Amino acid sequence: MAIKYSCFISYPHPKQGTEFGKVIDQLEQALADQLGYNLDEPIYIDKNRLKPGYAYDEALAGAICQSACMIVLFTSLYQVRTYCLREFMAMEKLEEARIQKLKEKFDKTRRMIIPIVIRRDTDKDLPGKINKIQYWDLTKIMNRGFNLRNQECRKVIIDIANEILKHLCTLKLLEGTSLDDDCDSFKIPSEQEAMQSWSLEPLPRSSGFPLRGGT
Repeated sequence: MAIKYSCFISYPHPKQGTEFGKVIDQLEQALADQLGYNLDEPIYIDKNRLKPGYAYDEALAGAICQSACMIVLFTSLYQVRTYCLREFMAMEKLEEARIQKLKEKFDKTRRMIIPIVIRRDTDKDLPGKINKIQYWDLTKIMNRGFNLRNQECRKVIIDIANEILKHLCTLKLLEGTSLDDDCDSFKIPSEQEAMQSWSLEPLPRSSGFPLRGGT
């Protein structure tokens, strides 16, 4: 298995035409531009999730497994989208397996999950899964109006791109060895597993497409 993607972006799909949707697009492009100076591997961001007939589990399992790390775009919506929780837990499992394989070659002070907090009120609003990881907080920038020309915002993009680059360089050490991840058999955890991992109660399903809304 060769690492195909520089990072996997996990995010709660916003309603079409919302400001949050525009911010996601801008962040993706800004990261892609910054990474393009040093990497050939593209960013993976799923924009087909709510299309009927989409093989979500198979497509996302392969993409996560072939990504060097995961960027989490966090708002309060993240916890009520079970597909987000499943993606997060999938990378946790993958990270654990990679650490065991890399051993002393892996810097355990750096996580393969990189949260970017888009909106929050206080630290108490952040779940433990996010709060215990070093995260980038864009709340103040967002409150002033998101603008990639803002020096503070640009610095965040550069810092995150550097973290992605470090992870990719580390994982390159596994390529072509018996320590490669077996992405053909990699599976995304179930909704029940993910909810339990986040210590959340299952949410009622909507009557429509099973991945819409809160599920």
